[in-house]
Formats: sequence, C-alpha cells, structure tokens
Amino acid sequence: MKRGGQPGNNNAAKGKLFTDALLKFAKQNPDKRDRVIAKIYDMALDGNMMAIKEIIDRVEGKPKQSIEAEVDQSITVVVNKMISDGE
Repeated sequence: MKRGGQPGNNNAAKGKLFTDALLKFAKQNPDKRDRVIAKIYDMALDGNMMAIKEIIDRVEGKPKQSIEAEVDQSITVVVNKMISDGE
C-alpha cells in the first residue's frame, strides 16, 4: 500500500521505503541500534545542539508549527491529517 504525501508524490513513497529499510535494520540489529542511540546521547552530552534537539524532539515531540498571516478576506483552512514521528 502506497503511503505518505500527496497523490502522485513519488518522493514521499521513496522516503517511506528508506524509513521501512531503517526500521527493518534496527529490528534485525538491536546491538547496532543501541550503539547509535548511545552515540547520539554522548554527542548531546558533549554539547552537540543537533543531537540535543533530536533527543528533545523524539522524547517531547516536535513543537507545533504556527503560521501567521494578515488577510483582507475570509479564508477556509482544511487540515486532512496530522503527521507525527510515530507513524
């Protein structure tokens, strides 16, 4: 079943293939997965802000994106689906 992105968005399907491959590898190689996680924590403890942000985003969830706009007419906003890291 094709998932992700807008209809006809082949890039989303490619991203899903990559994600599926990573998940499969992590399940088949728990020792390597744990080493990667430990490395990210070590990098965060050494002050690497990208590692710190990644840990916070994974533990707390990414902050909601806000959009500000000034318009002179009414608009309708439709949200079809909320995407999260857990999918």
